[in-house]
Amino acid sequence: MDEEGPQPTYMKCTNFMEESLCTAAAQGKLNKMIRILQERVDPDCTNDVGYTPLHLAAEAGQFEAVKLLLCNWASPDPLNASKVSPLHLAAKNNHYKVAQLLILVGADPGRACWSGCTPREFAPFDSATQHMIEQCLKGEYPDPLEVFEMKGEPLVPAFSIPVVEVDPKKGPPPKKEKGAAKK
Repeated sequence: MDEEGPQPTYMKCTNFMEESLCTAAAQGKLNKMIRILQERVDPDCTNDVGYTPLHLAAEAGQFEAVKLLLCNWASPDPLNASKVSPLHLAAKNNHYKVAQLLILVGADPGRACWSGCTPREFAPFDSATQHMIEQCLKGEYPDPLEVFEMKGEPLVPAFSIPVVEVDPKKGPPPKKEKGAAKK
């Protein structure tokens, strides 16, 4: 007999490790996440309500947890049953840096959820997050140096980098060959 009407929805039976990864991502517990990911747990696993660890980390504004998941091949733009992405959740909670990172790695700033709202509409009105998403929709993406707070400075102390002065008339000094006899 085919009866029409509401169909029951069944909760997904989740693995303990998957649930632990989701919890650790939401709380930003990086060491715990690393241990779980080393056990080959799928970084795109979902919890009992359909959120991936990336959804939960983005919602909580856990920038380092988001980076860790993305470095372990988590999809940058997964959708839950309502077609909500981590970018929607980061924008909704005004997590500017997380939203920038997600867009840099491929999250779609123009993707609408089931209600038709894009991450721009989820962001608080007139916030930096909303303006950044609007710029991305125009094709102006965030600067990676700004996202990762790099000043463009070398990773080694400046005093340890030798300064070579070049005379414009003579050109650069000749390179020394290995094994060449000293004069």
